[in-house]
Amino acid sequence: EFSKSLRETSSKQRTDADSKGKDISTLKTKLDQMETGLKALDMKVQVDLQEKEVKLSEETVTMASELANHMEGQKKYLMHLMYQTDTNLQKMYYEQRDQVSFLTNKVNKISVDVS
Repeated sequence: EFSKSLRETSSKQRTDADSKGKDISTLKTKLDQMETGLKALDMKVQVDLQEKEVKLSEETVTMASELANHMEGQKKYLMHLMYQTDTNLQKMYYEQRDQVSFLTNKVNKISVDVS
């Protein structure tokens, strides 16, 4: 009787152990699947980040190019203003020189007339 009970207990323990082993194996398989899924997700995130970095780099290059073009336009505008200012100053100089010459001639003529 004791031997029979011992065999039944032993058999039950083996069945329980096998069952728990299968549960552990199933859990390990699920864990492996989850790990694979996480690795795939991580790879996708890395690719997405790289694509966003490339897109940001392209946008940065575009912005830098637009800024350079704008600055070139501003430079040309400033050069135009400097040229215009120089031309206006020269014009004023010659007008005033002519006016001084005219007035000097008038004063000399009046001096000669008075003498």
